Amino acid sequence: QVYRAALDAGVGRVIMASSVHAADVRGLDPATVSRLSETGTPNGAYGAAKQFGESLGRYYAGKGLDVTCVRFGAVNRADAMPTQNEFERVVWLRHADLIRLIADMLNAPVAPSSFQMAIAVSGQPVVTDQQGSFPLFDTDAEMAPVLA
Repeated sequence: QVYRAALDAGVGRVIMASSVHAADVRGLDPATVSRLSETGTPNGAYGAAKQFGESLGRYYAGKGLDVTCVRFGAVNRADAMPTQNEFERVVWLRHADLIRLIADMLNAPVAPSSFQMAIAVSGQPVVTDQQGSFPLFDTDAEMAPVLA
């Protein structure tokens, strides 16, 4: 149990690698990619396991950890936007964007007892839900507001 071990060891931050599969986004319209932040029914057992990890993160944030869960999009070996699969094209994440995102998260100040959920895809507009708690990383734009 990574969260418990981090808390016991006095580690300030845990970054949990979640997935866009934690939300059922079949038939996703690129204009509504913010649906990736929904916590409803996942699109399979893998997504359900990711949702469970996110829920544990919320719980342990309440115990004092700084927890960031990132629903990563699709990364491919060729680092090229998929052309055959609409879902993969909408949630594609470039290698350089992924590296920048991880570096920004690691360098952000630790905020005890905080929880953040983020969506990481390339080339999409920056969108947040009404509470502002589900930032969508547009790695073509500045990410600082997401991590502030």
